[in-house]
Amino acid sequence: MYRYSFPEGESVVELVPETSKLNLNSLPAEDLAKLLLALGQRLDQAEILTAAIVDWRSPPNPGQVSPFDAGYLERGPTFLPRHASFQDGEELLLVHGISRELYFGTLRRNAVGELVPQGGLKDCLSVYGTNAQVDVQSANPAVMLALGVSEDGVRRIMEMRRVTPRFEPMEWSLLRESLGPAAGRLGLGGKSMFTLRATARLRQGATLSDTRRSVAALIKFDPKPMVAYHLLRWEDNVLADPIW
Repeated sequence: MYRYSFPEGESVVELVPETSKLNLNSLPAEDLAKLLLALGQRLDQAEILTAAIVDWRSPPNPGQVSPFDAGYLERGPTFLPRHASFQDGEELLLVHGISRELYFGTLRRNAVGELVPQGGLKDCLSVYGTNAQVDVQSANPAVMLALGVSEDGVRRIMEMRRVTPRFEPMEWSLLRESLGPAAGRLGLGGKSMFTLRATARLRQGATLSDTRRSVAALIKFDPKPMVAYHLLRWEDNVLADPIW
């Protein structure tokens, strides 16, 4: 994370690896249900949403229409799900029961009454994500809870991230030993896919405005020397974490 100060305001630039997210197409149903619970869904809601996501990405049964298919055929306009791998995360918005708030995240009041962004499925799942080790330096708390990290462990990780945005291997090793078996699903760093996100706030006199504006780009770095990177996606307005 890099901070920049200007006369008119301040900005923060983040480089978030896709390995901070879980793989939308191959995440086991059990972990998917845990993720939905961590994002605030009730148990019955999480079970239905998990079944709907798994149904969407699974091949159809020949000659049979699933209960979810029947629901899609009652919509206007009618459609049938792909029954194949998700090609993009936003395809989740077509899945039964997935609201825009659950996908994009929303604003909620914390314990002291402040409105803070709460992440959604967009921050936790990606077609480029991993089911091996997620990047502990940038993973959403809900992702770590879904992988079995305790609430106390997540709090300690988030506190360490506030103090040291980039973990030193020795510091991470000491913390990892205290997290139990779930720490085996956490690691450091990304691979070739990253989201580059910039968040800006304007000044209002001596203070910064509460209004934030973020843009983001999904980039794939290429090992070929003549092709440094590929821009896969650009977003003009994204929900930013309360990073400062």
